[in-house]
Amino acid sequence: MQFIKYHGLGNDFVLLQRTVEELSSISPELARTICARGQGVGADGVMRARPSERADLEMELLNADGSTPEMCGNGIRCLVKYAVEELSLTHQPLRIWTGAGLRTCTYTSTAEGIVSSVRVEMGPATVSKLEVEGVTGYQVDLGNPHFVIFEPGEVSMKRAASLGAALTDHAAFEEGANIEFVGAPQGDLFDVIVYERGCGLTQACGTGATAVIAAAAYSSRAQANHPYQVRLPGGVLTIEVNDDLSQTWMTGPALEIYRGRLS
Repeated sequence: MQFIKYHGLGNDFVLLQRTVEELSSISPELARTICARGQGVGADGVMRARPSERADLEMELLNADGSTPEMCGNGIRCLVKYAVEELSLTHQPLRIWTGAGLRTCTYTSTAEGIVSSVRVEMGPATVSKLEVEGVTGYQVDLGNPHFVIFEPGEVSMKRAASLGAALTDHAAFEEGANIEFVGAPQGDLFDVIVYERGCGLTQACGTGATAVIAAAAYSSRAQANHPYQVRLPGGVLTIEVNDDLSQTWMTGPALEIYRGRLS
């Protein structure tokens, strides 16, 4: 089984090149096997491009633990790169169907046709304030669930690891949640650590970065229609939201790491 491994700011994915006829679906067991670091290829998720009657492609994606997320911002950028470079879908925009619905993507590429950056319409954000286990944050629905916590100073990896693990599967979140820890803003820059549902601490989370700016705009920490930089451990994403949070945008890179064959 041939694959290409991609990453978006260190959030890494194994993209299987098998067709629907060759593999009807990615099973949770297969996802766990492939994603197991030190035993399989090792990744945060495994994905595939599927044909779609309602878009240019459909994104099939499973997390490292075998669960199925509704949407993945870093993953969809990698899928767009695959679609352009491997499937020759070079028109603009590209329409990708996800578990959270349709996402429209545009991209920039080099003279050699290598995709360097992808801008994704991330859809509407619904935000509400919530207290869980004495922690006040903002519940954000971007088609997948988030809980954004604004810290008074620098964001702590140790706190994100312990509190993130405690909150991600908390009963307050019916489907679990991605937990975002946000440091005090530095102008247009927000430092963020994400404890991702189904993965744990990750180098980057595209929907998480988008949720942060949506929550920041809702709580008057950020302005609408203004690009903000969200700095994650793996790098920086650019996020923008409109006035009523009916549309959000994420822009960032996608890189190919290597190609291989699974035995």
